[in-house]
Amino acid sequence: FEVAQAMAEIGNPNSISDAGVGVLALNACVEGAWLNVKINSGELLSHPQVERMLREGEAVLQQADSRKREIVDTILQKLNA
Repeated sequence: FEVAQAMAEIGNPNSISDAGVGVLALNACVEGAWLNVKINSGELLSHPQVERMLREGEAVLQQADSRKREIVDTILQKLNA
């Protein structure tokens, strides 16, 4: 996300859409990993470590989505300028 943010802020203006595609792909990877965690933890939900990992995973998912939105907003602002 840091690289995509830098590309959106100070990168070559002609490649700003590439930064957007990159951040969307990165976020898709995070979401896909989260789905794998969820499906593979189904039978272990009562285990304390699994509960903790799921909480941490949810936080990572939310952080990734927030970063994605920030970067896409930056890109859209530059495209509309």
